[in-house]
Amino acid sequence: MNITIKTTNFKLTNAIREYVENKLKSLYRHSGKLQIARIELEFLETKHTGEKYRAEATVDAPHAVYRAESTMTDLYASIDTLIPKIVTQIEKNKEKSVSKNRKAQRELKAQQ
Repeated sequence: MNITIKTTNFKLTNAIREYVENKLKSLYRHSGKLQIARIELEFLETKHTGEKYRAEATVDAPHAVYRAESTMTDLYASIDTLIPKIVTQIEKNKEKSVSKNRKAQRELKAQQ
């Protein structure tokens, strides 16, 4: 999988890069067909809410695009909450295709 990481308002360190790559590698367990992952990490500082980190992921697969966003006070926490959102989308898409195939097989069997 080709991984692109973009940061805004802070510098990308090797530790953050490795952490994101390890988290994205866990997605292979759910779908081995993922092709491109674009990760955007942003540091937000506002007067009323304080410092926050926003993590956004877009993962491309054949016939599907998975996207999730998370905002937390800690960068690693925002990355950690981002991954389960993408896993949920992958599982939902997988279940949908499996049920569609099974429905087609049932209809084919009923016609015979």
